[in-house]
Amino acid sequence: MLKKKSVRIGLIVLLGVILVAGSGLMYYRLSRIQGTIATSIINEELEETDAPKVVVYTQDRSFKNEVMKKVTADISTRPIYLEILPIEEISKDLDQWDKIVIFTTVQSSEPPENVLPIITKYRDDQRMGLFLTADSGEWAHQPDDVEALTAASRSLDNVDEFATQIISFITD
Repeated sequence: MLKKKSVRIGLIVLLGVILVAGSGLMYYRLSRIQGTIATSIINEELEETDAPKVVVYTQDRSFKNEVMKKVTADISTRPIYLEILPIEEISKDLDQWDKIVIFTTVQSSEPPENVLPIITKYRDDQRMGLFLTADSGEWAHQPDDVEALTAASRSLDNVDEFATQIISFITD
């Protein structure tokens, strides 16, 4: 009788630990879900001109939104056509763009699955700028031949750093 009771208690404790750990992991993953940003265009009147054409693929998250506010405020004063599109709509053919910015998040040590083939395809293309946020501040599995700015998105100091780097990439 004692063995059965201790086994039951052990199983109940183990089940409780599994439920708590699973709930914690689920909360962590759900709190990190990136939203889908609405498409927007800056300097739309320049679309049919010879002005540089830039696309930014990104996500709807407070840090990224703050960075993009600074980027769009700066670019709106320049003769540059800028489209901001959801990362989910990233295209395999980016030939129509003079600059391509990918501004996304590293989750589970990798950027979004649909982005990896694009990074691989355009890794040597000087038109591609890769800007990644990660809780750890780094892309754990970053290939040696891929250049990316990667930092944590927790600090407001990083908003200015990301915005400055993205603007510099676009305008160079």
